[in-house]
Amino acid sequence: MKKLITILFFIFGHAASGQYFEGVIDFKTRVIDKETGQLLRVHTSTLHIGNGYYRYRVNTQHEFTFEKTRLKDDDKLYTYRATTPYITYEILKSSETDYQPVEIIEHRKERVLKHVVFAGVKCFTGNRIDTLFFSNDLRVNPADYTTFYFGKMNEQLLQLDGRIALKTIVNYAEYDFITVTEAVRIRKKKLKPRHFKFPKGVNIAARFTLVENPTNFINYLTQEQLNCYEGHTVFSKNYISDAVVKKVRLKFIFTTEKELKEVVVFQTDDSGLNERAINVIKKCKLDYELGMVNNKPVDTEIYQDIHFYFDKE
Repeated sequence: MKKLITILFFIFGHAASGQYFEGVIDFKTRVIDKETGQLLRVHTSTLHIGNGYYRYRVNTQHEFTFEKTRLKDDDKLYTYRATTPYITYEILKSSETDYQPVEIIEHRKERVLKHVVFAGVKCFTGNRIDTLFFSNDLRVNPADYTTFYFGKMNEQLLQLDGRIALKTIVNYAEYDFITVTEAVRIRKKKLKPRHFKFPKGVNIAARFTLVENPTNFINYLTQEQLNCYEGHTVFSKNYISDAVVKKVRLKFIFTTEKELKEVVVFQTDDSGLNERAINVIKKCKLDYELGMVNNKPVDTEIYQDIHFYFDKE
């Protein structure tokens, strides 16, 4: 009898695991005014998920905005943005912040496409409430995502036995709108590593933010570099205590060979100082602290504020 139970478990266990979802889910997100119910804007997204892989891609007005990718058995989460000509990654690790469990509301059910979904609620600090709708017949294997700490998704998948949210309503108390993200198409599909490849020729760097106060980063400079920096940014006789300060924020890759790559303007004002800021970085040969992965320095994304000082008019 014990042998029979073991055989049945083996058969049905494999049958159940074969039911895990692997494929593509297309979503539409509607931003809705709370008071009037008016539709403010729409964007679409696509989720590739299954067998340990994950890629979430967002498009705004049919244009690529960003995507996040996790490869099977990889501890990195890769981010690719339309505004940045390179890909960054961060190491997935357990967060010290509290996990917000999903409180199931059994009596609240809806239908998304052909799936009956039940509701669950996640309450966050900061007066945010997420209402999620899950289907009992659309699940990934939660064991494939036990180390997928992105947004504590691993704990949510474990709590819900791998169920995927097919509809999510996000309500922030401080905003006058809500967002409703709902699946509009589901395709079961065998996902292979080639489905998660990155574009050829695109640089990949660790995500890392350097100090944003220029006084701090100047402490790392030689006198020659300091003179160069001040020569390109100081146009005030008394800039220490009395000057008009304008800022340009750059981001770029700083390589282990101390090379700058893919310098782009991340944030600026209308002062027209973009090119000057880029020249400061390139001409003064500033040195930066690299991010570390497995105790080794790696190519790193750097955010750097460049401040310019002008006499008051």
